Amino acid sequence: MRPFVIFAALVTSLVGLVGTSGAKGLQPVQLSDTIPVYRLYNPGNQDHLLTSDANEASELPYQGFGYEGIEFYAAPRPGPGLMPLYRFSQAQGTHFYHTSQNPARRPGVRYEGVLGYIAQQRIPGTRPLYRWHNPQQDLYFYTTDRRGEAAAINQYRYDGVVGYVVK
Repeated sequence: MRPFVIFAALVTSLVGLVGTSGAKGLQPVQLSDTIPVYRLYNPGNQDHLLTSDANEASELPYQGFGYEGIEFYAAPRPGPGLMPLYRFSQAQGTHFYHTSQNPARRPGVRYEGVLGYIAQQRIPGTRPLYRWHNPQQDLYFYTTDRRGEAAAINQYRYDGVVGYVVK
């Protein structure tokens, strides 16, 4: 599977990057696979939901979500140079994702778990995961498309790079 080959290169590169920073005795992380991260959209509340759970991705269309496909691949376990991508839900039923388990504390925000592990730095075989935010509706959109797909025309503002993923 192509994503695995790229991700194996990613981990090897990360070990090399970390190894050159002075850490000694690092062993490469043995990843047997990557996990797809699916993107779904709920037109009712305009939620763009990411999930690495294939069962959830297959059930959500029965709850009003449209399936948009695999957005990227992530590591299923921690490793050198990788950081967790956490999923949160908001009071209005929408979701956002962050690399901190304690993002800005707001009423109604609920931690839902780790989506997967993504690279902290850009290395060969990865691309940025961009975050867009619609401040009027407090909605978030995540994509590997540097132009944000149609985010800008839908009142989303560019909000930075979350990390680096395999596409």
